[in-house]
Amino acid sequence: MITGEHTQISFAVHRAIDSALRKMSLDKAIHDYACVDIDVGGVTKQADMGWGPRRLPSGYPKRPTLDPTRGNVNVVIAAIVNRRRPMVSIDKWIWDAVNGKSLNCQHIDVSKSDTDEVKLSGGPLIIPFHLLFFRQPEIPRETDIIIDREWLQKIAEWEWDLQFQ
Repeated sequence: MITGEHTQISFAVHRAIDSALRKMSLDKAIHDYACVDIDVGGVTKQADMGWGPRRLPSGYPKRPTLDPTRGNVNVVIAAIVNRRRPMVSIDKWIWDAVNGKSLNCQHIDVSKSDTDEVKLSGGPLIIPFHLLFFRQPEIPRETDIIIDREWLQKIAEWEWDLQFQ
């Protein structure tokens, strides 16, 4: 069952990615996807949101199937919300084509202490440019997509506002 908190975290991450792309004038260079099935070891899961380039290199399907063996998904961002206290964990998984499996490459925790101090570890969240656009960046305008400390804190605080009202 999808909850309000589940929806909030998905849209907050979407806004952060869109903001990072807008700084490079690339916010209109991607398609947004929803409800794409992922085969995870014989179990089908559905991504809340997905992003892909509007202009794909030849040989890539227009709509991602999230089948890493066919080169469709390179990065997965998973957010976990603690239901008991203000804490959001974000994991970045990258497909390792050489070994044929996904690797957890980054773990971020954003939490709030009893004194309302926000603590962040493991950030910023970095999505390698070439894994999203299937090409190398045109330096200096294009860089990796960086979700900085400010955005990670916003994502968590928007979640907590909804969750602990």
